[in-house]
Amino acid sequence: MAKKNTVDSKTPEQPVRRGSIDGVRHKPGTSRTLMRRAVKKPAPSTAKQVKKQTPLTPAKSKVTVTPVVAPKASLTRVKPERQVRASQTGLSPRVAHFAQNTVPAAVQKTMEVLQQPVSMPFAETASEIQRSTVDIFEQALARATSHEQPAPPLPLKKRHRAAKALKERMSWIVLVAAVLVVLLGVWGYRSSQSVKLQLAGQKAGFSAVMPDYTPSGFTLTTIDGKPGMVTMTYEEMSAANGQGRRYTIVQKQSHWDSSSLRDTLQLANGDSAISTINAGGRQVYVYGQNQAAWVSGGVLYQILGGGTLTTEQIQKIASTL
Repeated sequence: MAKKNTVDSKTPEQPVRRGSIDGVRHKPGTSRTLMRRAVKKPAPSTAKQVKKQTPLTPAKSKVTVTPVVAPKASLTRVKPERQVRASQTGLSPRVAHFAQNTVPAAVQKTMEVLQQPVSMPFAETASEIQRSTVDIFEQALARATSHEQPAPPLPLKKRHRAAKALKERMSWIVLVAAVLVVLLGVWGYRSSQSVKLQLAGQKAGFSAVMPDYTPSGFTLTTIDGKPGMVTMTYEEMSAANGQGRRYTIVQKQSHWDSSSLRDTLQLANGDSAISTINAGGRQVYVYGQNQAAWVSGGVLYQILGGGTLTTEQIQKIASTL
C-alpha cells in the first residue's frame, strides 16, 4: 500500500530565507576625519576635580504675603436703579420665605505664614575642635606621673666614672675661681692706688705718675700730696723684726734741666761722687748711697733711701716714670 502524505502539525515551520534584492555589495570606503583641526583626541586629565561644598547654614525663614485680591464691584455695592426696581417689585403671598437683603462682607486680608524650616545643627568650628584636643592633652599631662618615679641606679663602673669627672670638674672650677679672685684683688688694689695718686696730684697741682715697675718684695704703702710735691713710699716687711727696707720716690715741679741738675748735685756732693746712667732716654744721676735724680717734662724725680736698691733696679724704675 502506498503511504499517504501526512503533515505533522507539531513540527514548526522553518522560515524561508530569501536572497537580497540588491545582489551587488558596496565596496567599503576608508575612514575619514572631518575638521581635523577642530577635533582633538581626548586625553585623561590628572587634575583632581574638587567640588566646592557650600557651607551648612540654616535656611532663613521667609514670610510671603498673599497679594490682595480686588473683589468684583458688583459684589460690594448695588446699582441704585436695580435697588429701586427691586423695591417696587411685589412679593407673592404664596412665597413663605424670602431672602434677606444681605451685603457681602468685605474680603479681609490674610497673610499666609510658611512653616518654619527645621534648622540644622551647626558643625563644630576648627577652634572648638582644637580646644577639645588641647583639653585632652592637658588632662593627660595633669595625670602623668612618670616624671615622679626615681631614676634607675647607674652601674658601679659608671658611678665611679661620674664621680671622677665631677671631682676633676670641681678642681678646675676652684682653680679658675682662685685665679679670678687674685686678679680682682690686684685690679682693686691698683684702682685704689690710682685714685689715691689722683687725689695727691690734685693737692700738688700737677699730674703725678706711678712707676710700672716695683722691685720684688716691696709694696706701695703711702701716697702723700702737698703743694708742689708728691711722695710715694715703698716698704719691704721683714719677718724677723716686723721692719724692713724702704725707699721713697719724690716728684716736684721744677724749671731745671739735666745740666742745671748736674751742677747742683756736683756742688752738694762733689764731681767724683756722681755717676750717670741712661734709662729710657733720660739722664739719671746716681749719687750718695744709690740715690738718684733726673728731670723730665718740668718735673724733678728723686729716689731717696735707695741704698737698698741696685743700679739696675733704679734704672728700671726711672724708665717706667
